Amino acid sequence: MTAYLFLLPCLVGLGLLFLYPLVANIFYSFTRYNLLEPATMIGWGNYEFMLTKDPQIWQAIGNTVAFTLVAVPGQIIYALVLATLVTSVNAGSRWYRTLYYLPALLPPVAATIASTRATAASRSSTIF
Repeated sequence: MTAYLFLLPCLVGLGLLFLYPLVANIFYSFTRYNLLEPATMIGWGNYEFMLTKDPQIWQAIGNTVAFTLVAVPGQIIYALVLATLVTSVNAGSRWYRTLYYLPALLPPVAATIASTRATAASRSSTIF
């Protein structure tokens, strides 16, 4: 039972940030909806329009496929080349790896310093 309590925050976050928008998008895809009027159910009308009458759908699908075929392999190749370069450096490899990884470490360190100084400033202005 304790394990489920530890999982609860993650499951609530998953539900709020992933599952609710997914279900809402599926629901709204079957409606005619704008922000000024309530949603009205139109069934498969949006999909029928998209696949039979929308002149831009096939270009959009083609752009998506082309982008995916170029971007995904390109990112994988780029990542593998960088990983190979990082691991192949012999002289000063520890410094090189540290400098390479440093940008990933800076935001949490900066946030920690900022919050520490903010709380220290608020505590120093309090009169006991």
